[in-house]
Amino acid sequence: MRLTFLGKDTKDDGSPTLYSTERDTYLIQGWIVTDTAVLAKFRLCPRTRPHPRPR
Repeated sequence: MRLTFLGKDTKDDGSPTLYSTERDTYLIQGWIVTDTAVLAKFRLCPRTRPHPRPR
C-alpha cells in the first residue's frame, strides 16, 4: 500500500502524522489515548483496533 504524507504536528514530540492511502482511506499515526474522559467524549473504545477510515 502506497502512503502519501499529508501533514504532521510541528511540535518536538513527533506526533500525530496524517497520510492518505491509494485505497481512498487515511492513516493516522498518533498517541495511544487512555484518558477515560477523552475516550467518552469521542465515543472511542479503549482497546479498539486500528481500522480504515474513508476519505
